[in-house]
Amino acid sequence: MLKQVNGDKMKVALVMPTYNEEELAKEFSIVLIKRKGKFGLGTAYIAGFRRALELNFDLVLTMDSDFTHQPKSIPVLVKASEKFDVILGSRYIKGGGTNIIGYRLVMSRGANFIAGKLLGIKAKDLTTGLVLRGVGFESIRTSGYSFLEEILFLCKRKGFSIGEVPIFADLRRGGESKLAKKEIFNFFINMIRLSFFRGK
Repeated sequence: MLKQVNGDKMKVALVMPTYNEEELAKEFSIVLIKRKGKFGLGTAYIAGFRRALELNFDLVLTMDSDFTHQPKSIPVLVKASEKFDVILGSRYIKGGGTNIIGYRLVMSRGANFIAGKLLGIKAKDLTTGLVLRGVGFESIRTSGYSFLEEILFLCKRKGFSIGEVPIFADLRRGGESKLAKKEIFNFFINMIRLSFFRGK
């Protein structure tokens, strides 16, 4: 699902992979990208990014469609694009925060620590929404929940500047988490795989 959001001088696309497109299309002005079957979160993002580029958007912003990411963060993320090529909305820097507790918080913190160390990316929150200007999608192998980390890794290798701005991540308002044990396992496997390309 792709929606245009207001930027002062730029066209900004908001990409939100979701399974309830038909319901949302009746309420909001959006571009629907329908796919036959479920092919993974990563391929859904790529489909949204490609469409955004076809429609000549200047920036692409990713957010979850369950309101864990707050829409009021959008102007802050867009503003930061004046200084950086890639912007991360961070829960774990000063001014950011989250309502997530317990097991999910431990998993989030652990995933960020391991991804940062293995990929050599000096950021506090690599697993949330981001804004980017462009990156080649052909070399991306990840189709699951480590897709955004692979995007960041490729951007770092291309010499893109990466910045963080504080956001607040709320508890989801609807639906259930689709983060299965298999996805968690694949996340760590992909981090190890990418780490072998750090010096190349």
